[in-house]
Amino acid sequence: MALQEHADGRNQARPQADGLPAADPRRVLVADDQPHLRMLCRISLEAAGMKVAEASDGDEALETTWAWRPDAVLLDITMPGMNGWDVADTLLGDDEHECPAIIFFSAHASLETRSHALSVGGIAFVTKPFDPFALAPLIEGLLARVDRGESSAVRREALEELRATAAA
Repeated sequence: MALQEHADGRNQARPQADGLPAADPRRVLVADDQPHLRMLCRISLEAAGMKVAEASDGDEALETTWAWRPDAVLLDITMPGMNGWDVADTLLGDDEHECPAIIFFSAHASLETRSHALSVGGIAFVTKPFDPFALAPLIEGLLARVDRGESSAVRREALEELRATAAA
C-alpha cells in the first residue's frame, strides 16, 4: 500500500512507481449490528489497503463519523436504537461536519427501499448477502467518482438502473 509502517506504529508515505507520493488510504466506517458482517467487511477492505472503523449501532456510527471523519460509511438500515435512515438524515443535515459518502447496506433490498436509499442521499446500495471480494473495488470506484465531483451523477445512474429494473 501507500503507507509504510514503522516499528513504532508511525506511517510514512512512500512514493508510488511514478515517484509521486501516494494518497492516504481510504477510510471506511462499517456500521452494522452484526459482528460477523462487520468483520467480513473489515477483512475485505483492509486487504485492499483501506483503513476501517466499526460501529454496532446508529449512535456509535454518528460518534465515530464525527470523530474519525471517514471517506465513506457503509450503513446498515436496520440497527438497534437509531436506524440507518436516521443516521443518514443526521449526517446529511449536519452543517458543521462534511458528510462522507453514504453507502446503504441491507438485506431489505426491495426496489422501494433501494430507491429511497438513493433519494435520501446515499450514493449506492449494497445488498446482503454480498460478495466480499467486490466490496473494496466498488467502494474505491464510488469514492473516485465522488472525488471527481460526480456524486449526483452516481446517484442518478443508480436510480435510472432501478427504474429500468422496475420496468422490466
